Amino acid sequence: MLSSLIVFLVEVSDRGLYKLRLIPVFLSYTRVDLAKGEELTAICQRMQFLCANFNTNIVQTTEGLEVNLGAGKNATISSTPSL
Repeated sequence: MLSSLIVFLVEVSDRGLYKLRLIPVFLSYTRVDLAKGEELTAICQRMQFLCANFNTNIVQTTEGLEVNLGAGKNATISSTPSL
């Protein structure tokens, strides 16, 4: 059985979350490999289509996809929720 999946990696700094990375992988029995070629393209295009429905800006990279969470790596993020 073969499946296409996405591994989600969240990058954080001392100021909070700043990037969400989506890495397409190809899963077969007892093995996970990075998606390549047509498989990578198909997974990325599908995820971009799904994210567009939520107005989420997702950018393709050499590894897969990224979502900039807007705060930036060096931005100041308040730990106090606004009401």
